Amino acid sequence: MTGPKPLDERCTEIRDLLPRPTALGVSAKRAGKNIAVEVTSAYDGAGAAEQGVDRRPLRGATVTAGGATATTNDHGRAVLRPRAGTSTVSVDGGASFLPARVDVY
Repeated sequence: MTGPKPLDERCTEIRDLLPRPTALGVSAKRAGKNIAVEVTSAYDGAGAAEQGVDRRPLRGATVTAGGATATTNDHGRAVLRPRAGTSTVSVDGGASFLPARVDVY
């Protein structure tokens, strides 16, 4: 007797076909009392031979540090003025991206 696969098996197959969230590249540097942040995202399989990596700035990511929040611009950049002593920047790029954290020195 044949028929459709069990629901759990079908769900697993569909989940495997869906795109995975993409990791973010985050750099952060102190600039006086401010922290300058740059956020990018990279996609593998770019180019004619699908062997390259396409890295682009991420616009609209939410960047937070020490009680301050900013949104990245068209160039993937944001500037924050957090509380003194802040050493970690968190980035949320939305549902298509994995959240990221970076320490600032």
